[in-house]
Parts: sequence; structure tokens; C-alpha cells
Amino acid sequence: MVETCSGFDLESFVDGECTAEDAAGIRRHLAECAVCSASVDELETLDRLLRETMTAEVAPRDLRQRVLAQVENCLAPPSRAPLSVGRRGFAFAAFGALAASAVVFTVGPRLLAWRESRHQIVSTLISDFETFLFAERVLDFTASEVAGAVDWYGSKLDFQLPAFPVEPGGNRLIGGRLCWLFGRRLASLSFEGTDGALALYVMSADGLALPENQAGLDVSVHRKGRFTNVVWRQGDLAIGLVGDGPSGRVEQVAQILLNSMG
Repeated sequence: MVETCSGFDLESFVDGECTAEDAAGIRRHLAECAVCSASVDELETLDRLLRETMTAEVAPRDLRQRVLAQVENCLAPPSRAPLSVGRRGFAFAAFGALAASAVVFTVGPRLLAWRESRHQIVSTLISDFETFLFAERVLDFTASEVAGAVDWYGSKLDFQLPAFPVEPGGNRLIGGRLCWLFGRRLASLSFEGTDGALALYVMSADGLALPENQAGLDVSVHRKGRFTNVVWRQGDLAIGLVGDGPSGRVEQVAQILLNSMG
């Protein structure tokens, strides 16, 4: 947990996990406190570094179990009470343990490809989706109906989720996450299908530079490795769909979502 000079929990604020009342109080404090504003900047930078560093190369299950056991031993030795650590501390500890293991993962080419991307929104959404898969698809909430997702996000977002089908192209809604990317909160809705996983990112388009549209259309399609990212603007919202299945299927689902949201 990161505490401010006034006792605020900045980590929860950056993750969008505090109440609306607490968030408003923190924003007022940040407007007057350079120290806490710098701390928020550091947390956001840490999130970005985590997304750029961790990949979706999935280690064997027995290796992951050994790594997690080592992390738990480091964070909570038997002679001491378990420590309370935030998701960032755990992620860095897990990554450090993986890096120190004898197993070498080939991440250079993919990371290089991300850095060469001309569009921040494309590389960032793919990076977040890979991190989500690496973390074994941990969700903030589970839901199989649109109403359940809308209720959970509630006042956590400064925009209203657009209408979308619960099973676009046969991919069923399983839940979602509240993310902090591009200096804003956004919804990441998770779908599962026979062709792989999908994540639908919905955010305010204010101040975002979206990729140039293709052939005058409102949609652009991007492929990196095994991932396909379809990005489009829907009114005041920016929408991104990322999937690890066949690119044609991801594009088909994006078309269904685009039609339903229009």
C-alpha cells in the first residue's frame, strides 16, 4: 500500500478501487500537493513498466507453482505474519523470480515489435491483454449478463457503457476488470470462445490519438504475433477489441460489436 502525506491510499486511487467520495478528496489533495502528485506519477509509470516487461509466454504449470511458492516465502517467512502487498509488489516479485530461474523465455523480438509500434493505443492494449493472460486471467468481477457488468462498473467510470451483445459471435461474457491506462479509468470486458480469449476495452476518447482509419472507415485492424487488435471510435468513446484467436474471427466479432453499439 502506498500512503500519501495525508493518509490517502494512492495505489487504490490509481487502480480505481477507492470510493467516488475518496477519489474526489484525493484529487483535491493532488491539486495542492506536489509530493503526492509525484507519487501518483511514479505509480502510473510503474504500471506502464509492468505492462511493457511482462509477456504472455506461459511457463509450465509446475514452474509457475514453484515460482509462486518462492514469492510467498519471500513475502511471508514462516516466522513472521503474512505481509500485505499490492498487486505491483507481487508482480515485480513474481517477475524477478521468473527472471532468476533456469528457464529462458524468448521475449526480445516481441518487445521490440511493441516499441516500434506507431500507435500507443495498439501496443498498450495488446500489452495489457498479454499481461492478463500471463496472470491466468484474473478478473475483478464475474458476470454472464450485460446488466451484471453495467451494475458492477456503476460509478467507477466517468462514462456509460454502450450496449453490446452478451455472446458476440458465440463468445460468452465471463466478467471484466477496471483498468487504469492512458491516464484514465476504462472497462475491460472478457469473453471466452472456442477460438480463444477476447478483451473488449471501452474508454473515453478524450485526448486519445487513435490510429488512422483504413479506407475511410471508422475501424482500423492491427496484428502483432498471434494477437489481433481492432480499434474504432464510437461517439465519445474509444473501443478496442484484442483477441488471441484467428484474426478473421476477431474482426468478425468486432464487426458484430460495432453494429450493436451503433
